[in-house]
Amino acid sequence: MKVHVAGLASVRAEMPAVLDRVESGDAVVVTRHGRMSAIVLPIEWARRLLLENPSLAEDLIGSEMADFSNPSGDVPRSRRNKPTSRRTTAA
Repeated sequence: MKVHVAGLASVRAEMPAVLDRVESGDAVVVTRHGRMSAIVLPIEWARRLLLENPSLAEDLIGSEMADFSNPSGDVPRSRRNKPTSRRTTAA
């Protein structure tokens, strides 16, 4: 397992290669203007983290998607290509 650091422009330009790297078990830290912005993790890592912290899973992706017991990793058809953001605006 390796952790790679890549700038946002590089990740955008090379997304298939980034996903290949992540699928092989490595993680990629994405930077923006030299500051860490995001981490792309292998699904096995995310599944383990979220199974150990169910409330985190629900907060991040909603109860509809929080079932990580499915080893295939398939996303339910009803949730594909739909936004998963749960942001709300302050009144």
